[in-house]
This record gives sequence, structure tokens and C-alpha cells, in this order.
Amino acid sequence: MLTADFQRRFVDALLGVSVTATAEGRGSLLIGIPSNVADGLNRDANNRRVDLIHLITQLERLGRLVATGERPLIIIAQNALPYVDGTALAETLKAIIQELEEHYGGEAPSALLPPIPEVLIYEGRDDRLPHSFIEQALTTARSVARIRVPRLFSGKTLDSGHGLGTGWLVTPNLMFTNYHVVSARESHEEQVSERDCKDQVERSSVWFDYCVEGGARVEYEGAELISGDPQLDYALIRLKLTASANGRRPLAVARHTLNLQKGYRLNIVQCPRGGPLKYAIRNNFYIGTGDTPAHIRYLTDTESGSSGSPVLNDTWQVIGMHHAFRPVPKDVYRGEVVKFHNQGIAVWQILKQLPSEVFEDVSAAQNWS
Repeated sequence: MLTADFQRRFVDALLGVSVTATAEGRGSLLIGIPSNVADGLNRDANNRRVDLIHLITQLERLGRLVATGERPLIIIAQNALPYVDGTALAETLKAIIQELEEHYGGEAPSALLPPIPEVLIYEGRDDRLPHSFIEQALTTARSVARIRVPRLFSGKTLDSGHGLGTGWLVTPNLMFTNYHVVSARESHEEQVSERDCKDQVERSSVWFDYCVEGGARVEYEGAELISGDPQLDYALIRLKLTASANGRRPLAVARHTLNLQKGYRLNIVQCPRGGPLKYAIRNNFYIGTGDTPAHIRYLTDTESGSSGSPVLNDTWQVIGMHHAFRPVPKDVYRGEVVKFHNQGIAVWQILKQLPSEVFEDVSAAQNWS
């Protein structure tokens, strides 16, 4: 039987999901539960909290669904997740789902259990992921692109290659990347002029859906530099066409400072060396702050061309933007020798630097209002 504390936390979490504001919305959480079960539940259309308490207590008493063996309380929590994708509440609901999985247990007849049941290899840690993790990874990748930037010097193109990097959508047509990607200068060269930098962005090319070398992709030519800071190393560019026309959506962004703990898992979707999309997932951990409090450090693999990539947590919410690596004194982390840390800019620090009218555009796309 669920504890009173767990039921309270579950109800409080569901109260934070906007769809539960109406009886019809609360009913949508029952999608996937057979109609003969859902229709027989005692409901309270007028009192939101009481209605949720009724749903949880009745479905807990029911246990697993007789016809399918599925777990109705987990169905409710999973139905609520899409409404809070990329928020702290999503993390809370995921933790609740994990507790519910333990609560329901195997519940199989003992005759069906193998002589030696399978176990989690690492005590106190479950490294498995739901199918939705992979689905969200693929959805995220649709909003991440390879950027190729020409190098201009006093308005002239020299035979000196192109800058390569990665960018990601924060609104349907605004894309974040690093300032050093759009400035396209080597460390020994003079700083790019404002005019050349703007012209380089205007002549840049952006490739979405670049999954195979030489394969199909969706290309956008040209963009506009909206905002940038060489010190914080961010640039915000506006694509000339609305990327969402191809079914892309802005990546969810952490608006406020997160209290990250060492070992927190971080993922990066990137176009290393100007090549197709690659995913750095799972064996990647937050280490601490970096050069300044505005920077975060992590053990997530990247290469040249990965600059500007989104740094994401396990709910695929952007918490930073990758921009550099730093050599560190040799250390051992989880049994591996570490000589380098990768470093990104905390996204909430970048948001503070945006002009007010640009921040309003981002806020509207992120549904922060």
C-alpha cells in the first residue's frame, strides 16, 4: 500500500501539471486505461485535489490491470509527463514512476519466476532507460544543426577554409551557437570585425537532419546575427526560414540556475568535425564549475566542430552550451584516468545577457509566461 506521504507527493506533482486544472484534462490522464475501468471510477469534477486523490487511491486498490498486467498509476504519471517536458516537475514525475515500479514489484505467480531472478548489477543504481529517452533524443536531434561559416577579412573571402560548429533552436527560427563559431578566427589571428562577423553569419549554411556523410539533409542558407558576446562565447542567430516548418520544435531550456550535483548525467547532441550528428549519452557526468561561475564542467565526449552544441540533462532540457575543453591534473573518476574536462556556458547565464526584446521572443517560444 502506498504511504500517505507518497500519495501527497504524487497529488502535489499532478496539481503542478496544467492539464489537471479541468475535469476533462484530468480525464486525459486516464488514456491507456480500459474504458470499463476508467468509467467506473468515483470522480469529483469540481474539486481538483479531491478528484486526483480519488483517482490515485482507487487505482492503487485496483493494482495491476487484470486484462493486460499494466500498472494504472504509472500510466497516469506517464500521461502527465509531456505537459511538463524539460522542467523540474518532469524530474519529480520520473522519480515517482520509479517508486511506483518498485511498489508494484514483479507480482508474477511464483511458478513463473526463474530459479534465480535477474537483479540490478550496481546496488542502488538503475542504468536502464525507458523507450521515451530514445524518442526524445531523436526529437532533440531534429533541432540541432551543423553550421558552416565562411571566413571574411575586410569583406573579402580568402582561401583559408570555413569555420565549423553546431547550433540548436531556442525558438522556431532563433539558433544558439558559440561566438567563436560565427567569428571563425584562429587564436593567432586578429579579432574579427563587427562587419565581417555579421557578413559571415549572413553567408553561413545550416544543415538539419544531417545523419549520414553524403546523405540527405535540410539546408538553410544565410542568417542574421541578433546578439552575441565574445567573452561569454555565445551567439544568437536568426535563420532566414522558419525551421519549425519541417516539424522542428525549440529545445526546452532551463531558465533558472540549477543546483547540479557531481555525477549528474549530461548528454550532448553534436556535429563533431563538421560531420553528421552524434550523441554523447550515459557515461557522461557533471564535474563542477569551470573557468568562472558561468561555466560548467563535465566528462562528456566532444571534438572540434562540437562547439555550440546543447548540453542536456536526461529529460532533454538544455542546461548549457558546449564551447571548450580544459586540461586538468590527472585524476581518476569512476575507475577511468581523466586528463581533460569539457566545458560549457550555463544557459541561464546566457539568458541574462539577451536584449529584453529578444528575451521576450525566447520566453514566448518556451511558454514561460
